[in-house]
Amino acid sequence: MRGLFRLETGLALASIGLHGMFIAYLLSFYHALSRPIDGPNIVLHPTELLMVAIFIFALPGFGLACITYFISKRDAPRMASMILIAHGILMPLGMFYASTLTNNINEEYRSFEILTIPI
Repeated sequence: MRGLFRLETGLALASIGLHGMFIAYLLSFYHALSRPIDGPNIVLHPTELLMVAIFIFALPGFGLACITYFISKRDAPRMASMILIAHGILMPLGMFYASTLTNNINEEYRSFEILTIPI
């Protein structure tokens, strides 16, 4: 039980949590952009909203994953290593699923950044 509460494990959990939130945000954002535009005219800048999500969730998650990797190179705790492996599976699968949703996005919101970020 002692290995569960090490610094490396906490950083790995924070990293996978941030990337899980980024994937959930990206999927819900693409789902919202694929809905028909109803109601009053609302100015929406999807590229800026997506960049904010990248700076809030994705980049800190990658930073924590790198820090976890370099800290755990010394004695490589098993729990942190398993979390980083799960992290390496979660992120590509989530981004692949998000890339399948880009075909459904309304033409008004399609831009180079929106279409290429999941790739």
